[in-house]
Amino acid sequence: MKDNFEKIYSRKDGRHEIKYYYGYKYNGTVNYNSVYGNSEKEVLDNYHKLMKNYLAKHDLLITNI
Repeated sequence: MKDNFEKIYSRKDGRHEIKYYYGYKYNGTVNYNSVYGNSEKEVLDNYHKLMKNYLAKHDLLITNI
């Protein structure tokens, strides 16, 4: 499994974006999703809220192999 780094991208339209993956499809490709915001702080806050809610609803075992 790839590392899920929090890298913020600046888009041409002035917004900021974080791309993250949240699992795999049946054919083995990765599911990606994005969080957008007007500032880097807003994007990080929204991303962390989303991850807290997601991890609270799902039991995930995170390992580095």
